[in-house]
Amino acid sequence: MAKDKKLGHKDFMRISIEEMKKSVQEERKAGEISPKVGAVLVRPDGSYTTAHRGELRDGDHAEYTLIERKCINENLEGCIIYSTLEPCFDRTPPKLGCCKRIAKARIKKVYVGTGDPFPSVNGKGVKYLLDHGIEVEFYPKELQKEIELLNADFIAFAENKRKEEEQKVNNDYKMETERVVSKANMQALDEKLMNRFLKVANVSDSEKTGFLIDMELADNDNGTLKPTGLGLLLFGKRPQSLYPNAVVKATWKKDGQVKQVQTIEGPLLKQTKQLFDWFKELIPSHIDRSDVERGKVYDYPLDVVRELSINAIVHRDYELKGAPVYFEINDDAILIKSPGLPEPPLTLRQISSFSAPSYSRNPVIMYVLDKFDQVEQRGLGFETVRALPEKGLPLPEVTYEEPYVVITMPFKAKTTTTAQIGLTAEEQKTYEYIRINEPVTRSDIETLLGVDNKKAVRTLNKLISKGLIMSEGRSRGVTYSVSGQLSGQSVSKK
Repeated sequence: MAKDKKLGHKDFMRISIEEMKKSVQEERKAGEISPKVGAVLVRPDGSYTTAHRGELRDGDHAEYTLIERKCINENLEGCIIYSTLEPCFDRTPPKLGCCKRIAKARIKKVYVGTGDPFPSVNGKGVKYLLDHGIEVEFYPKELQKEIELLNADFIAFAENKRKEEEQKVNNDYKMETERVVSKANMQALDEKLMNRFLKVANVSDSEKTGFLIDMELADNDNGTLKPTGLGLLLFGKRPQSLYPNAVVKATWKKDGQVKQVQTIEGPLLKQTKQLFDWFKELIPSHIDRSDVERGKVYDYPLDVVRELSINAIVHRDYELKGAPVYFEINDDAILIKSPGLPEPPLTLRQISSFSAPSYSRNPVIMYVLDKFDQVEQRGLGFETVRALPEKGLPLPEVTYEEPYVVITMPFKAKTTTTAQIGLTAEEQKTYEYIRINEPVTRSDIETLLGVDNKKAVRTLNKLISKGLIMSEGRSRGVTYSVSGQLSGQSVSKK
């Protein structure tokens, strides 16, 4: 049992990854691969215990080893577990899924490195924990990518198994958009657009039907191939006849007056380009004469607007009726409103810091747009947003106005929420740094600002008094994170 009160969340995540590397591959059937998993159990007093898959017995899961082997006689109520892989949901009786063992042990919170795509898990472990009142949060995306790289062989194996199993799933368990649309036919799809997708996905004519069914873009309906809701949303000639909310309402305001309103519709693959073209026509710009060849420079980075507007279309909740995406340009800022809270266990806090790991409500939509180079599947696009302070622009503000997640991209720092409540340049810089890097220590802020201990403490205390950040821990182990007042808290899935 180790103990170090100075260790923070990211330290325990790192420890779990190092533990993961020690995993023992057990004997399995030909072609089957077991995952590498590391886990850390942290007690309220800061002491912790580690475990990895197969550490004590072949095939024993890391969480099982922690709870039932190493800490069997302890009261674990209020403890935290860091696990590099989503805890398993079900196992062959009399074995019990790790998520159920965690709930029985009254663990307070679980940090998950990455989701498990294997059919018997695939989100069920996270959902079980949330449904039983246990907080769940993913590791930041840079650690998630490291874990996925170390587990690449297992993930490829598990995703293939998932595709096989999905074909057996009863239609009753599918979302509305995944179900076949009986009143539509394949002629309702834009054939040219569909063929472009099949080409970039390297699908031959002989594979076409099976591929579309596997992707839940089409399905058999009494022996006839018909599009699903997803197929219509992505490739339909007029998808709004079935999904009238699947549009973008774009507005341009000048001097407080509405100058132009545009409804952008059609298939999602075309909406993204239409919205971006409309934006480029209206966003203020100037001519850059600093080089031999003059060029147009926009007053706000196009790559940031592109990333956030496409995210709004890709990750929105299409089950919410009557809720389109809203996009607005006004004198002070660019606003995007996307229907639906982040898909649990993602939180508004992670979205607010633009450090959310890869996790999508609409993985098929994300996959198709990725094939057209419109999105980054592993969240790399957020790097463009996080770089805004380097360009002299504040990070966008993220709020929730039911039923919309609202992203505000100010043209100048004076329009940000933080500036409006009286922050100095140093305090603003500190706040933005904490948003991106939370949790941080006092010494991190000393280095950032180039100041001594007392100055850093005064700056941090000012942000705490304004309700912008909060502290956790004591003495030298204290860390600072963004307050839930502005960035949102974890939300359980209904």
